[in-house]
Amino acid sequence: TLYLCRKLYNYSLDQRIKHYKEYGKGLTYEEQQNMLPKYKKEHPEYKTVQSQILQDVLRRLDRAYKNFFDKRAKYPKFKDRYHYTSITLPQCEAKRNFGKEGYVYIKNIGHIKIKAHRNFDPTKVKTINIKYHAGKWYINLSIEVEEEKEKTVIREKAI
Repeated sequence: TLYLCRKLYNYSLDQRIKHYKEYGKGLTYEEQQNMLPKYKKEHPEYKTVQSQILQDVLRRLDRAYKNFFDKRAKYPKFKDRYHYTSITLPQCEAKRNFGKEGYVYIKNIGHIKIKAHRNFDPTKVKTINIKYHAGKWYINLSIEVEEEKEKTVIREKAI
């Protein structure tokens, strides 16, 4: 899955560069997202990758371009296997992804055993990020938490 996501990222970056050289205008996330079904038909190996994960690859590239144009980063680069090490599942469903206790389920990958370092409510999980780092796999869960009301302390100063 990582290999295919990296391949899509590099293809999409190349596509944006060529489109700009040819037409003087870059492609947008929406335009590239609309091209995904055709790309998946031409490359049947992508049928095993969840569409949300592929859409997130295009979002990452779009974010890299926005950061470049906002002068927060350098121009987006092609990624090798050492520089594309995570995938993100942007939408999560507790019943589907956490139906088996102690495991997280990712479509077309299967059940992945997790060791949670903190207790969490599966219904509050918004995104799942799977990362390969230092020879190990990690799952990062983004969880919605209620915002604590700030306690404002007003100090009165006698003059």
